Amino acid sequence: MATTKLWTVAELERTSLAGRFELIDGEMVEMAPSGGDASGIGVTVASLLFNHVRPRGLGRVFGADGRFVLYHDRELIRVPDVAFVRGERLTPVG
Repeated sequence: MATTKLWTVAELERTSLAGRFELIDGEMVEMAPSGGDASGIGVTVASLLFNHVRPRGLGRVFGADGRFVLYHDRELIRVPDVAFVRGERLTPVG
C-alpha cells in the first residue's frame, strides 16, 4: 500500500516548485494551468473586479499565482484563478 507524504502549509510555502499547487488536508495537488476560454474568463473577471475595487480602495485583486491559506486549523491552501481580499483582511507588508 503506497502512502502519500502529507505536507504542511509552512513546507509548501518554503518550496520553489514550478507550477500551481494546492494543499488539501495536507495532500499537495498540482493544478492544471488555465487555458483557452477559462483563461480569458479569468482575465475578464479580474479586470472588472480591479476596475471596481481599486478606485474605491476596497482591497486587492489577485491573479492565478496567488496562494491563499483558507483555514489555520487545516493544512489547506487554494490557488483560485481570481481572488478579491477586502482591505481589512490584508496582512501588512514590510
